[in-house]
Amino acid sequence: MFIDRIKLENFRGLGEIELSFDEHINLLVGVNGVGKSSVLEAMGIMLSTFTNRVKGTPGYTKKLTNDDIKSGTEELSSTVFMQFKGEPLSWSTTRFAKDHGSGKTQSSELDILNNIIKPLSHKLNEEQKLEEYQTSVPLAAYYSVNRLFRGKANSNDIRKIKYAPLDAYEKSVSIDGVYFKALANWFGYRQRYLESRQGKSASTNDLQLRAVERAITTFLPEFSELRYDEKLKELFIYKDQEALKLKQLSDGELCLIALIADIARRLAIANPALNNPLKGEAIVLIDEIDLHLHPGWQRKLIANFQETFPNTQFIFSTHSPQMISHIEPKNMWLFKRENSEVVAFRPEKSLGMDSNSILLQHLEVDEREPETKNELNKLFIHIEENELEQAEGLINVLIKKCGNIDELRRASAIIKRKRLLELDE
Repeated sequence: MFIDRIKLENFRGLGEIELSFDEHINLLVGVNGVGKSSVLEAMGIMLSTFTNRVKGTPGYTKKLTNDDIKSGTEELSSTVFMQFKGEPLSWSTTRFAKDHGSGKTQSSELDILNNIIKPLSHKLNEEQKLEEYQTSVPLAAYYSVNRLFRGKANSNDIRKIKYAPLDAYEKSVSIDGVYFKALANWFGYRQRYLESRQGKSASTNDLQLRAVERAITTFLPEFSELRYDEKLKELFIYKDQEALKLKQLSDGELCLIALIADIARRLAIANPALNNPLKGEAIVLIDEIDLHLHPGWQRKLIANFQETFPNTQFIFSTHSPQMISHIEPKNMWLFKRENSEVVAFRPEKSLGMDSNSILLQHLEVDEREPETKNELNKLFIHIEENELEQAEGLINVLIKKCGNIDELRRASAIIKRKRLLELDE
């Protein structure tokens, strides 16, 4: 399953735009405010039509709202074109403005979607009655830019029932928080379930649990085993043979592990009978994939995602020169504003370009002058040393000087996450 293309008209700040996508890796690139996030939001809304029909809950589909209609226009429309089980599939949604029409949303071609999904839903319903799951569901997930990695990796209320494939869709197209408790719940449940039936070491060979570990170690080879401690009711991960609580990891490690583990966990739930659940089919949208990540990791992200999740279509937005330099132009859309309208096009060059050239040509950013560079370095030193009040003060100074540039947005997000983690402790 993958998105072939999407056509939008008057969605938020966008006029008319049509984008086609590679079935594996895609980058949406551009300065802030040119519509990258809007495209991902629109796709998330359209995918909720698909996931809720597979679940049998079409009434819970995310809706377009009056606020989504571009200012000065009377209606917006969104059409998605997909491939599902080798068959083309498309549907459209239109929203009319309250001031110029009914203020209602209309969808078309849903009968075709319903007919294609019907056999899958029937199989899942039959298996649910027996609590014996063999059928896979294609995952669809959208991680917004506002995602936070929340909560402690512990749980005193591990579920007693089996996880069904449809549980992979829980809040999957509006993920604004990756909750460690969800990972601990699932990991602890599965570990306990297996060991109660097959003995203490049964979970060490479980295909689903090991798939999550394997995903993490592909990105971060120094990490190995995940283990849920029954006495402490907490999830631990081994780094260089030392067991650590997740809150003991660095911010960057925590962000990357949380994201990768959540994708892998959902694939494991969605594909209960696959020997390698990471080969399950999926569409995953991630806004600002480079947020919080070290440039060295950013360089390896594309190759690691392709290796770890070979049948997943990824659509990322990014500002990262390191990622842009590792992708071909055919896998990238560059967004720019021309004559007050947003346009998207394939760049002539990207693969192998140096960072300064990418900043100048694609992101319209001049290399920082020494004084600003030094102040930005001081800012991240304050954050590293948990001097958060000083960091916030420097952010306010730099915003007045430079505007809300990417580094300041990233710093604000890190501070916000640090304060949330302090509340959890």
